[in-house]
Amino acid sequence: ANLDATWVTQSSVPDDVPFFNAGITGVDQVVSVSDTGLDLQSCYFADQSGTMSFGTGYDMSKRKVIQYVDYVNAGEDRDGHGTHVAGTIAGQRSDDGRTATDGFVDGIAYNAQIAFFDIGKDDPSASLLVPGASTLLNPGYNAGARVHSASWGSSSDFYTNMDRDFDKYLHRNKDFLVIIAAGNEGPVTGTVRSPSHSKNVLTVGATQNEGRLDRLASFSSIGPAMDGRIKPDLVAPGQHILSVGSRDGPSCDPPSESGLPGDGGRVKADDIGILSLQGTSMATPVVSGSAALVRQYFAEGFHGDGSKGSADPMEPSGAMMKAIMINGARPLSGYALNQVDSKQGFGRLSLIDSLPLAGSNELVASFLDYQVVEQGKVNVYNGYDISANE
Repeated sequence: ANLDATWVTQSSVPDDVPFFNAGITGVDQVVSVSDTGLDLQSCYFADQSGTMSFGTGYDMSKRKVIQYVDYVNAGEDRDGHGTHVAGTIAGQRSDDGRTATDGFVDGIAYNAQIAFFDIGKDDPSASLLVPGASTLLNPGYNAGARVHSASWGSSSDFYTNMDRDFDKYLHRNKDFLVIIAAGNEGPVTGTVRSPSHSKNVLTVGATQNEGRLDRLASFSSIGPAMDGRIKPDLVAPGQHILSVGSRDGPSCDPPSESGLPGDGGRVKADDIGILSLQGTSMATPVVSGSAALVRQYFAEGFHGDGSKGSADPMEPSGAMMKAIMINGARPLSGYALNQVDSKQGFGRLSLIDSLPLAGSNELVASFLDYQVVEQGKVNVYNGYDISANE
């Protein structure tokens, strides 16, 4: 479930969510999402206004979905994929569209907002309609998103024009990070799909959940990229993830936990909008929601000594967010510390091993961003030499 993926990625200790306890819940963060559609009638996304202005404009007064670009459809999600993904990132139950209440499947960054880009057709079996990188990413960026979640891919297993365009976009917009699913064709080697071959994106594979959280999911695509680069970059829970499901009308939680669907299913009742799915598509929003937590951490100055306001607010680059999550990733079962390969990448996402948090860990870190190492020169940081050739 989303709630299990939360403690797995925050602490690896059941029900221990130290970043939530510190108030880091996605406040003032926007995550853009491209997917099949989004069920706006779900209690996890519903707004008291009851209306949505579709297009590239945005409305920050909305409780949850501030933008819905109807590139293909408007407010529909026939197969539930996009609703499930968005729910994992930032879903938050509200029975009146205004006041939050605890839900069974609240998201990883439940106080964040969503800028949605619809690329799904009415027929769930049809191919997605994905535009060029700028058309896809600009609306969310203009709405304030600095993280984009893409739980989709192509059939190409090489570096394509789309990979190139994503790399160019992230090079031009250095404060932005795109997080992409690796694919579901494991355990075959070399099955990571475009556009997750992009150098500058963060590519995500999937682990099992809860009791087997340190084991790779059998379906998770395996790299390397065609040119030998390590892909995926890291892994996160992606098996049997219980999140928000789409319905034809208003929907919400069942009356009790006993009414939740089992692995790989949904409740038959039309007003119960909870769905269990698995795939790297489910692992990717876990990482995207976590990236929103990382951005709030810096925006609220936790990066001094791990307490709020201990440093001046900071807007981290996409490259630094990517590096932080990779650096703190923990090895899966059977791997040595710092062992890297194209199954687990750099390991499983672990925020408690990535960022100092007062009272919860003993990490000490110094964060330097937008540093330039000129050709032939050496920069020295706290005794470490970094040359342009490294």
